[in-house]
Amino acid sequence: MEPYKPEYLLLSIGRGGLTGLPRRGKWGKSTCSIPDNRLVPYLGDVAEGGYAVDLRPALGGDDCVSLALNSPMADVDLSAGEVDRCPMPSALLTSGLGGAYGTLATLKRAKPKWTGLDSVSIVDWLEYWRPAGAKIGQRQGERVLWEDGTETIIPPAELRYRNADGSIRYDA
Repeated sequence: MEPYKPEYLLLSIGRGGLTGLPRRGKWGKSTCSIPDNRLVPYLGDVAEGGYAVDLRPALGGDDCVSLALNSPMADVDLSAGEVDRCPMPSALLTSGLGGAYGTLATLKRAKPKWTGLDSVSIVDWLEYWRPAGAKIGQRQGERVLWEDGTETIIPPAELRYRNADGSIRYDA
């Protein structure tokens, strides 16, 4: 069995938890959603040179819904400047979708130039969120260096989810 290797090229946290985008694996593209409000315990899962992004500072204002809905999706296989456009959903498909999927499909049909379901490179995705106030960092060794000049030391694996006394970490 191979030892565990950090795989996320992009790990982001927003109001609904974390999303991780790993390297393309033997099963193709995948996304991991983690229902947690802590970022630090998961920084050890970011690959060397990968990005950690805290979207919560950007999502604190009145425009948070607009920012989230209009954000393109990050795609690990796209190069900077490359865009994979979402096709126009048919009326039949839109009528059969419910919940958030139905809302997004209806929005795309009403505004064909809307880019919220398009996919872009990680670099371009970061460029979307940077001016909105997201905190962006890159893993270098056992730390994340944030663009604001601060750094976060990645705790050893055995302490990522627990304090030194063994109690569960709730604050990271």
